[in-house]
Amino acid sequence: MNKPREHCGVMAVRGPDSVVVALEGIRNQQHRGQEAVGMSILRDGRFETFKGLGRVDDVFRNDGDEVYFRCSDGSGVRIGPAQAAIAHVRYSTVGSKSDASAAHPHTHGNIALAWNGTIPNYMSLMNGSECITASDTEVVVKFVSSQISRGAGIGEALSALMDIADGGYAIAAMLTDGTMAAARDRLGVRPLITGTVYGSMGSNLVFASESVAITDHPRSASSTIKSGYIGSDIKPGEILVVSTDACTSIDRQEGRANCVFEIIYFASKESVMDGVSVSAARVEQGRMLARYHGVDADIVVPVPDSAEPMAHGYSMESAIPIARGLVLQAEDFRSRTRSFMQPDPLSRKKAVREKMRADPEVIGGKRLVVIDDSIVRGTTQAEVVGMLLEAGASEVHIRIASPQVKYPCFGGVDFPTRTELIANRMDPDTLAQHLGASSLAYLTIGELLAVTGAGKCHACFSGEYQLRNMPKDGFWESVTMGKKGNATGLKAASAL
Repeated sequence: MNKPREHCGVMAVRGPDSVVVALEGIRNQQHRGQEAVGMSILRDGRFETFKGLGRVDDVFRNDGDEVYFRCSDGSGVRIGPAQAAIAHVRYSTVGSKSDASAAHPHTHGNIALAWNGTIPNYMSLMNGSECITASDTEVVVKFVSSQISRGAGIGEALSALMDIADGGYAIAAMLTDGTMAAARDRLGVRPLITGTVYGSMGSNLVFASESVAITDHPRSASSTIKSGYIGSDIKPGEILVVSTDACTSIDRQEGRANCVFEIIYFASKESVMDGVSVSAARVEQGRMLARYHGVDADIVVPVPDSAEPMAHGYSMESAIPIARGLVLQAEDFRSRTRSFMQPDPLSRKKAVREKMRADPEVIGGKRLVVIDDSIVRGTTQAEVVGMLLEAGASEVHIRIASPQVKYPCFGGVDFPTRTELIANRMDPDTLAQHLGASSLAYLTIGELLAVTGAGKCHACFSGEYQLRNMPKDGFWESVTMGKKGNATGLKAASAL
């Protein structure tokens, strides 16, 4: 509950089924963004872009291979077949939150581009460009386009971006000549994977944020997609360029620091991230909690649904039975609202009650150990404890399968200021009292990394950043001015 906000999910496809494969791919990545969705297609050497606010099925629908864009008047526009497509689901970290124009992809000249992440020094890329939105993506696409207009290839243009850009990002781009490109930041903070998806008309090359976008087809009942196969993770610092007759890889790697929060929370449990099975890692996190932070209890209760594998691990290690003491009101993940994406504490608390309910038949009179993946702001965690106590639980012990979040992220996760992070204001005992819980304990950083392996970014827990240059104090507060939606807001951040 009250979780950090992931920036985006990306899906880029080249092939005869590109439009429907792109649509199914972002449906399978809906958990990465529920604010806006967009798709750019390439047809006859020109881009056509479709964007809207809301979830994927609020903006697009499909009937078999036929994909339609839902217009505001309720009508639908048939998109039709295309040579290539880039699709995107968004939750902003920098940019307007109420204007569909800030949704990805962005097009400029002969390039269409979408991405996942944050570049804290993105103002250094502006180079005199005028921006319509307050989106860092607009700055990025105009920078890359300007490099191409000066004679650079797409690989060289993305390499020039890496020379300047800090933070964490994963980029997918296509050119009007059909060339596709993908790039991952120098440390691989944000994920990006390649694969092949087979549709009714043939094979399709795919770049995606998560493997679930490639392998978990079909989701919709009318889908004609047959199968999908993972290729490989794009390496940290790798730029991959695929044209009609060649595939080129450029290596700009400077280390490895994959975002550990992808494993903890962001990624679908069905995904594999940089060789790590998300589901298996979460089960082992639960085992670690039971091994080092166990407590006497009658039942183990997961906070649905990212914490369910962790709760299973805790149950297996502790031999305490697991039970569904918290029940989701909607089982389809695409119809559920992620409470952390709500704009204010009251909305988040309301979303908790709407999302789940406590089952008194399961928990009445029992001592509970409640497993959750993280606590960030903490404003809605008390709502969960309150529901359980109201339903008759005698004790509620909270166990968190990650360390205390104490530091802001500059690589694409929106828990921006230290004052918002409740672990900076309360130690575990004090926070337990604040939440109304019987006790509270977290995994340590060492315990977490024993599960996920080395080469992970854990700056949100440790404060150990791998940025070239740290943003100045007040960075996120100044960028927040830009979220109101215009270039004036961007200029407010130019003193960084």
